[in-house]
Amino acid sequence: SGSSVRGSRYYLSLFNPFPDAASVDITFATDSGPRTPVALRSFSVPARSVRVVPVHESVTDRSAIATNVSVRSGRITVDRVQTFDGTVEPIVAGDDGAVASPAPRGLVSTPGSPVRADRWVVPSGRLTDGVRTQVAVFNPARTDAQVDVVVSYQEPERNPPLEPIELTIRPKEQAIVDLNALSGIMFDTDLAIDVRSLEGEAVVAERISYFDEPAPRQGVAVAAGQPMAATRWLVAQAGPTQSRTATVQVFNPGPTDAQVTVEQLDGAVGAELPDAAITIPAGDRRSLDLSGAAPAATVIVSADQPLVVGSSMSLDSGEGIALAPGFSFTDTVVALPPYT
Repeated sequence: SGSSVRGSRYYLSLFNPFPDAASVDITFATDSGPRTPVALRSFSVPARSVRVVPVHESVTDRSAIATNVSVRSGRITVDRVQTFDGTVEPIVAGDDGAVASPAPRGLVSTPGSPVRADRWVVPSGRLTDGVRTQVAVFNPARTDAQVDVVVSYQEPERNPPLEPIELTIRPKEQAIVDLNALSGIMFDTDLAIDVRSLEGEAVVAERISYFDEPAPRQGVAVAAGQPMAATRWLVAQAGPTQSRTATVQVFNPGPTDAQVTVEQLDGAVGAELPDAAITIPAGDRRSLDLSGAAPAATVIVSADQPLVVGSSMSLDSGEGIALAPGFSFTDTVVALPPYT
């Protein structure tokens, strides 16, 4: 996702840490069609260097931009930096334009996704007054993608899920689902987001949230979905501090209840946090109780069933909020089961 409308700036940061130069093609899917700037074809990233691309100068006045960086030669990593200065037009959605939010203000910095997948899970979400959440889905393939976006609430036995939002995404195009504009969606209830490509066409999905008054926090945050599950996850700076709130969210995508334990790292030694231990039913999600964690502690989440883990961090006053996936231990990773 990205934006280049008035009051926003969208940058790509391309890092080549290797001894040989890299060459890339950068293309865009926008709300008014594809863009392939000539200057970004065979774009060179010299050895051991960083190049910053101001996308808003090449793709102007577009409210929705998905980006594809394709490497011709070499290897790179890509980050996205997006800023909103508060002068952007209000965000409007719904058939009659009745669902509106104030102009966003904040900064987003997240890595690009190196993979495509037919299922993506975002373990966290909550709609309240002043909070607007969207789901961006990009289809980089050459054929249509039939996609369901499924919103499931915590304790699904008490809060049945909405009907899936059905999308047909054309090749090299994206779709934006505005959760606030969905008929019947529940506010003030924790939820998870499950993006499912029905015919196996690989896509990329992420959550975008805008926070403004009367919400207690202000800012903009983006969280990439997770295309896999794992039984061990690391979350850095998960413990709260005097000036910020931190949370860790866990979603159980499998058919069996998961027993979860949590430990915080003290040097190379882990100390168990008994209050954070929890059982998460199949298909459910929870936020962990980290009140016993040290300030800004790094924690390890372990379970007897594969889970998806994410985190959030926000300042208790003023602007500043971030969403991030957890770091999975590679030897415990399994693929999310495909949607059937």
